[in-house]
Amino acid sequence: AKSMNPVLPEGAVAIRVNDPLTALQDLASWVRAQSSARIIGIAGSNGKTTTKELMAQVFAGEKKTWATPGNLNNHIGLPLTLLRAEEDVEVMVLELGTSGAGELATLCRIAQPQIGVITSIAEEHTETLKDLAGVIAAETELIAALPADGVAVVYGDHEGLLDAVHCQARCRIVTFGERENNNFRISEIQVARQGTRGLLHTQQGTHVLQLQLLGSHFA
Repeated sequence: AKSMNPVLPEGAVAIRVNDPLTALQDLASWVRAQSSARIIGIAGSNGKTTTKELMAQVFAGEKKTWATPGNLNNHIGLPLTLLRAEEDVEVMVLELGTSGAGELATLCRIAQPQIGVITSIAEEHTETLKDLAGVIAAETELIAALPADGVAVVYGDHEGLLDAVHCQARCRIVTFGERENNNFRISEIQVARQGTRGLLHTQQGTHVLQLQLLGSHFA
């Protein structure tokens, strides 16, 4: 059949595979296995793209950094992101999206993140995930995929999410939010024309946080 023997432009090479999507994911997984980069995976109901951009800017000052273009965060976008990375990249900040059970586990098998971030949790994709418990189960697939020497960075103001993370994690857990028990706590948030300001409380002391972004959720 003509579809089995395509006419190729001069100099082009065709590789015949049983399934193009599986081949794309397998190739991306192989490329990831050759990389010595630190891989950071970002999941969550909201704020993934903004968090990815902010983290990439922070790391780019010290390391050669590659981040997900736009929000190419699904089973096609993630492999494309990995395949576009240069060989000497030192840090990759990857946005990981999910709309159904098992999707993040698949993305993590490809990307093999060492650090996982869950930005927030809310009822989303209820047509497939049903309820908040389903969302938490899907998002924490990232945490379950982290190695024992990895780090889980998690929104700490949601008890249901924290309980699931503690059940899933084999690695160190770092929490952030507004509640007292978080490892990194933000307080006295003020939003003005100049941006968003607050106090960031850490084990190393308290620091003033000033962002040009408008909104307490950015803090």
